[in-house]
Amino acid sequence: MPKRCIEPVANNKEKQETYTFQLGQYRKAMDEDFFLEAMMIVYSMMEDRLKSLLYYCGVFDSRDTLKISKVVAEDIRTAIGDEKYKLSNITGKMAMFADIVNWHKLSNSFEHEYSPYLMCLKDAIDGLDTDEVTEVFAGLRKWLDYRNEVMHAAMNKNIYSLYDGLREKVEEGMEYARALDSYVRILKKDNSVRKQLKMG
Repeated sequence: MPKRCIEPVANNKEKQETYTFQLGQYRKAMDEDFFLEAMMIVYSMMEDRLKSLLYYCGVFDSRDTLKISKVVAEDIRTAIGDEKYKLSNITGKMAMFADIVNWHKLSNSFEHEYSPYLMCLKDAIDGLDTDEVTEVFAGLRKWLDYRNEVMHAAMNKNIYSLYDGLREKVEEGMEYARALDSYVRILKKDNSVRKQLKMG
């Protein structure tokens, strides 16, 4: 693995400091019309919250990895198949969590014997409004397409067209990021999946 250019947070206190600072930067950027900086902060928050969702589903052994835990790998395959998720990017994380939610919906429609881990995961996902999650993810996919067009081709866009509605789009993105954060809070509340797996 290549050496990091920037040190990651070392603990929850540092994570909280980073979030407080970056959300302050977001507000400043919005006040000063620096919408591209605000969009970058929103995107970073989305990616972090998606990683946390998978973490609290027991997919990762720790916060420092993006590899599916060997402890749950077979159960995950049983539930959502053998798809190879590129968990180093936001779309891979989103696809995996969306598939977990879809599995949860299907698992409610018929009787099936699941492993203790999958039963615990099913119970944890019960705490979410899965229809809302599906709706949010549909909007989020469109928002990410828009964000990619802005970030990867800003120098090839008509400047008036680029900035027309950009504030509203960034605010919409923050609403999606906050929705993801609310889902994390629900899964984190009793941390049942990680406790069941003895992951801490």
